[in-house]
Amino acid sequence: MAFNDDFHFLICSSLIVFHLLTGTSLTITLQHISKRFQRYWIFKDINATFEQGNGYALLGANGSGKSTLLRIIAGMQAPSKGEITCTDGGKSVPVSNIYTRLSFCAPGQEIVEELTLQEFLKFHFSFKKPIDGMTIERILDYTGLREAADKPIGDFSSGMKQRVK
Repeated sequence: MAFNDDFHFLICSSLIVFHLLTGTSLTITLQHISKRFQRYWIFKDINATFEQGNGYALLGANGSGKSTLLRIIAGMQAPSKGEITCTDGGKSVPVSNIYTRLSFCAPGQEIVEELTLQEFLKFHFSFKKPIDGMTIERILDYTGLREAADKPIGDFSSGMKQRVK
């Protein structure tokens, strides 16, 4: 998939891709991040810095915590231990606001297949404001799904559904 300057930062399962708007400088730093479910540690003491313009791959076996780590980075889940810091242009961004600067796409992410693509995007943006300058029309062009905008998502091929996610 090709990226353009309209997207800041996209997280996909097993792969983190930073692609920021021109003039921004997003950095996310993980310090001693650990996650435990009940008595079992999924991962411990992860230290990393993710910066604008670089791509990062998370590799690991099924159940090793890749998706959990991505959810933690995206602010969707709290770590059991450790700290996440985020800066944009040298200014601190509260972890609770990281979501405003990124998108998260996971294989298990559900979409409402009874809606048309156009309806689904309007529904999505009723919860989360789109990136400045990004419109439904631009998303339809970017994903190559303009011709399918008024079709129910349930009629899409699996590849088309992945582009929606």
